[in-house]
Amino acid sequence: MINLGKRIYRQEQDAHLRFRVLADDVRLFGFVRFTTGDAMSKRVKFALITWIGEDVSGLQRAKTGTDKTLVKEVVQ
Repeated sequence: MINLGKRIYRQEQDAHLRFRVLADDVRLFGFVRFTTGDAMSKRVKFALITWIGEDVSGLQRAKTGTDKTLVKEVVQ
């Protein structure tokens, strides 16, 4: 899923296509889901990825922590 503005987009394409939207003036949040374990036990793990472009303003950078908490709450 990719969050552009107030929308959440689900992406099914190859991993290299997902990173085309990473721009220098945006903040993005994304979850990666993967399965780990052996033949006897499988577990699903998630990783939250936060992207902050180089040209994002200081105020927007400061708000990232709060927004990250909200993103976690939505997914749970």
